[in-house]
Amino acid sequence: MTGRMTGRVLRHAAALVGAVVLGAVAIAARAGAGAPAPDGELVRHERSMMGSRVAISVWAAPGEADAARAAVDAALDDLAAWEARVSEWREGSDVARVNAAAGGAAVAIGDDAREVIARARSWAERTGGVFDPTGGPVFALWEDARRRGALPDPAALADARARVDWRAIELTDDGARLARAGMRLGLGAIGKGVAAERASARLATAGFGDHLVDCGGDLVVAGRRGAAPWKIALRGGDDEVLAVVALTTGSIATSGDAARSVVVDGVRYGHLLDLRTGWPARGVRSVTAYAPRDADPLATALFVLGPAAGAALLDAIDGAWAVWVTDDGAVVPSARAAIRDGRVEVRR
Repeated sequence: MTGRMTGRVLRHAAALVGAVVLGAVAIAARAGAGAPAPDGELVRHERSMMGSRVAISVWAAPGEADAARAAVDAALDDLAAWEARVSEWREGSDVARVNAAAGGAAVAIGDDAREVIARARSWAERTGGVFDPTGGPVFALWEDARRRGALPDPAALADARARVDWRAIELTDDGARLARAGMRLGLGAIGKGVAAERASARLATAGFGDHLVDCGGDLVVAGRRGAAPWKIALRGGDDEVLAVVALTTGSIATSGDAARSVVVDGVRYGHLLDLRTGWPARGVRSVTAYAPRDADPLATALFVLGPAAGAALLDAIDGAWAVWVTDDGAVVPSARAAIRDGRVEVRR
């Protein structure tokens, strides 16, 4: 642990910030949906997509609720069409076609897929491969290991690792290519954040600058909920609120391994992998990260790096901060953040 974090480690009973950490936002927004207020009204719609629930909340001025509902529905429609173009799980999507052609010629892709692939590759370069969107073969091997209740075969793991390399992603003038056969792009650790940003930009263009977009726990915040900032609860595994942060801009996301794991010979192996080794990352239960944009790939990298090594990555991003929960239950805010009286306080 770095010296600047000395004394910043907090203890909390059952202090696990798991996959439900940011679900508190949707709960808070739903409670006020449709309730009139002197200065406006909260309009909230949600829809199933991207393997989860996508919810959009807009604070509408008096008399603008109907227009806000139309803007939210249009944003959700746009995200559904966007998902069909870029999801690796959608047959015929641009990314699915790139995966199918791995090791062959470049495949023509549209601007949406190019943006997500380029941003994913940029984050892989920025983190030295700690975040790597080509990790699919190794993740698939561990998914099979969880089903069987046994560790992956060492030879199979070595073969899978040989097909993981972000540097083998090639972007041409009008297409994309994976240089090695058997490679696979997986954009789940960045795609929802890009989708949330896309919806946020669309709402702003429609004249609704006060909104919160929640793409399955990857959030983008803009403006205010009435006179107050949007408040986001970080929750513990016992559903007790660990802390609340007030935001008017930016993105926030959580990476945690509480939901999926395998226990072999009394040792628990989580589902979040250090792709540099091919084995599950150790030392961290979860991390919640804030950044002006791209909080989801940042959170993925910070989970693997942990508080000490992750400090340098955070320092390079203006305004970014994080809160880790370690394996022993310690809550570790980064240098720019502190938890006091149940609130996250951020040093600018």
